[in-house]
Order: sequence, then structure tokens, then C-alpha cells
Amino acid sequence: MKRHILEFYVIQTIRRPAIKIAHVFISGLRLNGSGLTGATGVYLSNVDKVFIERSWIGYAQYLRTAIALLSVGDAVIDSVRCEQSMNIITADSATRSLSLLNVVATIQSSAQATKITTGVR
Repeated sequence: MKRHILEFYVIQTIRRPAIKIAHVFISGLRLNGSGLTGATGVYLSNVDKVFIERSWIGYAQYLRTAIALLSVGDAVIDSVRCEQSMNIITADSATRSLSLLNVVATIQSSAQATKITTGVR
């Protein structure tokens, strides 16, 4: 059985807002939602490049955000399923570009550029 390892590096951007994370790569994530009020599955802020692929986010008792992108340079989300009440992907207006390929989710994007492609392998 293949195990997926996910490592998080936390940088306290509250005290040092000029620090920007260069790259975040997530592959093979399987994430059940939280019952906590206001919980988000994957929350990324102040990152230059984001790539999320071959992942599933779901099962929440209440409607939740699966992926939230805030002040992200370029984000690519490929082959990700967000379902069972945890099915929203958001990007704020400070996000430069959001590209979605074969994504199952509700998209709420204010990114400067958003491209959605389906049916591509």
C-alpha cells in the first residue's frame, strides 16, 4: 500500500507579512471535512505558485469551503473532486490566476484570470 505524506511548513505571516511562500505542491490528498464552524479544507494564503492534483475533499455535515486561495500568484488545480457538502473552491481578487482542469466543485473565483477546462486527460 502506498502512503501519502503531507508536510506543512507554517510561517507566521501575521508578524512578518512580507514573507511569501514560493511553492506549495499537494498530490493524492484525501481529506474529510470538519464539523467545526467556518472550517476550510485547504487554506493557502500569500503563496506564489500552488499546484494541487489527484485529490479528494469531502464529507462535511454543513456546507464548507474545500479550497480557499488568498493572495496567491498562480494556482493550478487538476483532477480534484470536492463533494458531499465540502465542495466550494474560492479565490480572492488578489489571486493572479486560477486554472482548473477536470475539477468537480462549485467555483467562486474573483481571481484576475480564471480558466476552467473539463474532459481533458
